[in-house]
This record gives sequence, C-alpha cells and structure tokens, in this order.
Amino acid sequence: QAYGLAYQHEMDSLESESDNAAVHEQQAREAGRKAEIATVRNLLGIPIDHFVEVTLGAFFQIAKTVEPITVCLNADTSDPYSGANFRKGVQEIDAAQAMAFVRQRRDVNDENFTDLDRTRRQQAFIAALVSALGHNGGLNNASTLHNLLNVAKQNVALDSGFDLAEFTRRASALTDH
Repeated sequence: QAYGLAYQHEMDSLESESDNAAVHEQQAREAGRKAEIATVRNLLGIPIDHFVEVTLGAFFQIAKTVEPITVCLNADTSDPYSGANFRKGVQEIDAAQAMAFVRQRRDVNDENFTDLDRTRRQQAFIAALVSALGHNGGLNNASTLHNLLNVAKQNVALDSGFDLAEFTRRASALTDH
C-alpha cells in the first residue's frame, strides 16, 4: 500500500509539470520503492540494504523457460479474479497457471485467504522454480541461464547498489566450468 500511495501522489504532483509520461512513470516508481522500503524498515526495525522488484511479466517468462513447474497444495483452491483453480496435492503447472498461482488473492473455499497467503505462494513458486531448474539441468545449462538472465535484465528493477552485471559475470563463470 505504501508503494501505491507514494506512486499515485508522485504521479498527481507531476501531472502539471510536463508531458513526458515515461519520466513521470520512472519518478513515480522510485517514489513508490522508497516508500515501500521505508515501510518495511520501520515495520521490522531493520536496515534494508538492497531491493529487487520483479514484474509479473518476469514470472511468466521465467515459468515459460522452465515449465512444467511442480507445486503442492494442501487444499483445493479457486479465485475467479486471478484465474487460479487448483486441486489439492502435487501437480505440474504451465506458465499461464503459474501466473494465476502467484497472483491469487482470494479463495472461494477459504474466507481467511489473505495477501500473506499470496506471498507464501510466490515464495513456493520461487522454490519450485529453483527445484525445476535443478532437476531438469537448467542450472548447468549456459543457454538456459543466459535466457533467464535476459528475462531478469528486462523485468527486474534493482537498487543502484546491486550490481547485476557482476552477478551475471559470476553466473557465467560458474557455467563455464
């Protein structure tokens, strides 16, 4: 919520300045990121050294690269807003289903479903993704890693202190051996 409020406040304040929508968008995103970091820092009482912002488009493109992805659910779940409709148990999902999986905010079968459940789903997706990469050899495949890094470059925002180029060099060095 902090991100959205700061983003909208910045967009509203920039409306009267100029016609450069791309610059306004970037400034509003920066304001949102700063507000989000400050909120988490204040809530947890800990410093935040770096942040990584991943778009939902990145989730889809990454899932497309490694599908199918195996997930396990404790109960049937359905959300007509996100398109999530999964049965209880272990199942393999494709990229489109992965989007529904990480976007789910409601469950017609569970009125206590919250954004914390959504966060856990996103974490479970990331764990399943890493597992799929390990099982299908993607972590040892330079082409797959290159594709994933390209997706990250296009769809991930990092703070200025996080050096993605250095990360890329290190990942490439690992795959060269």
